[in-house]
Amino acid sequence: MIWLYRLLFPFGCLFGIPYYLMRMLRRGGYAEDFGHRLGLWPQLPEKSVNARRVWIQAVSVGELLALGPLLKRLSEEGNIEVVLSTTTSTGYRVARDRYSDLALAVGPFPLDFLPFSSRTWNRIKPDLAILVDSELWPEHMHQARKREVPVIIVNGRISDRSLNRLGKAGCFRKLLVPPELHVMACSVQEADKWRQVGVSSERLETSGNLKFDCQPEEILNDEAEEDLLAEFGFISSGQEPRPLVLFGASTWRGEEEALLQFLEDNDPEGPPVRLVLAPRHAERGDELAGLLRDRPINWRRRSNGAETKGEDIQVYLADTTGELSRLIQVADIVFVGKTLPPNQGGQNPVEAASFGIPVVFGPNTQNFSEMCRSLAETGAGIRVSDEEGLRRVLAGLVRDPEKRIAMGGAAHRWKEELEGATDKTFDMLIRLLGNRSSH
Repeated sequence: MIWLYRLLFPFGCLFGIPYYLMRMLRRGGYAEDFGHRLGLWPQLPEKSVNARRVWIQAVSVGELLALGPLLKRLSEEGNIEVVLSTTTSTGYRVARDRYSDLALAVGPFPLDFLPFSSRTWNRIKPDLAILVDSELWPEHMHQARKREVPVIIVNGRISDRSLNRLGKAGCFRKLLVPPELHVMACSVQEADKWRQVGVSSERLETSGNLKFDCQPEEILNDEAEEDLLAEFGFISSGQEPRPLVLFGASTWRGEEEALLQFLEDNDPEGPPVRLVLAPRHAERGDELAGLLRDRPINWRRRSNGAETKGEDIQVYLADTTGELSRLIQVADIVFVGKTLPPNQGGQNPVEAASFGIPVVFGPNTQNFSEMCRSLAETGAGIRVSDEEGLRRVLAGLVRDPEKRIAMGGAAHRWKEELEGATDKTFDMLIRLLGNRSSH
C-alpha cells in the first residue's frame, strides 16, 4: 500500500501546488532553508555514547508553544538529543527563536515523499519519532517502521472531520494509523476517537493537554498592564474608568466584522469598551486594515510600530506573530476565533482561560470540542449559536462585572485541574527510549 501512496503523492502535489503556492506567497518565509523540505538537512554529529536522539515534528506555532515544558524536561536529561522540525514558516521562526538552545538542530519538516523523507531519516538517525497533536504522515511512519524506530503522537487529538474521514479510509487507514503507532491522547474522549480509528488499547494512554502546563514567558503585573493599555492608546495617564477590553483571539474572516459591529452598537451610556483584533494569520493585516479604514473609528496597527500613547484609540490591530500570550493578558473578555459560521474547527481556548479570562466562542469548535464543552459546563466559557447571540452575550458580560469575575475564577480552576500532561508524556517517552536502547 505504501507504493500506491508514493505513486499518487506527486499527482497530489501537482493538484495542490496553486493553493499552497498562494499561501506560501501570502505568508512568506518558506524559501528559508527550503532544502530541508527536500531532505537536505545538514549531517548531524554522531551520537555520543549512551545518548538517545528524538525527532519531534510540530506543525506550527500553537503546537510548538505547547511543547515548551516538555522540551525543557528532555534537555535536562543530559543524554537525550532533540531534533525539532516544523511545517510553517512562522513555526520555523518561533522554533529557532525559542528552542535553539534546547535542540541539537531545528529545521523545516521534509515533504512526505520517499527520497526526501528517507534522506532526512538517514541524516537525523533518531531513536524515537514524535508527532504533535494529529499529524499522520505515511512515508514518515514507514521510514520509522523500516528502521524499527517507535513513533508516538503526543497531545493527541482528532477533529470530528478527521475522525469521519479516517472512518471512511478503508484499507488506506493503516497507512495513516499503523498498528505499531503509540498515542498519548489529550483527553479521555480523544483517546476513544483514537481507539475508533485503530490504535490498540495497549499503545494508547491519556495524558491531558500539554498546553495546560505552559507558562507565559512574561506575566504582566498591574503596572505593566497599564503600560500596555497606554501603548494600545486605550488609556491615558490618570484616566478613569479603565475601559473594558474585548479581545478577538485568532480570528478568521467574518468574525472581525461581527466584533466591530458589536463595538459600534455598544451602549454609549454603558462601560467604555475597546477592541483588540489578533487575526489567526498575521498576513491578513492589510485586509483588516482596509476593513478598519471604512469605519468611523480610531484604530492603530501594531505591525506599523506607530506610537499611540495619549490617543483615544478604539480598535488595536495586533497583526504580529508570537505575541498573543503577552497581549491577551489585558483582556476582560476573549472571543475565540474560527468558531462563528461559516468558519469551522475553532482555535485553542486554553491561553485565554489559563489567565482566568472569560471566553466566548461560536458553535463550530470541532477541533477542540471536548475542551470547549468542559469550559461551558464549568462556567468558564459561553457558547453562542450565531452573530446575534454573540452580540447579546457580549453585551451582558460588559454590563455584569460579577459574572466576569465568576467566569474568570472558574477558568483558573479548570486549568489547574487539568495540569500534569508534561510529566505523563515525559515518562512515556523515557519508557519508549528505554525499550529502544535494548534492541
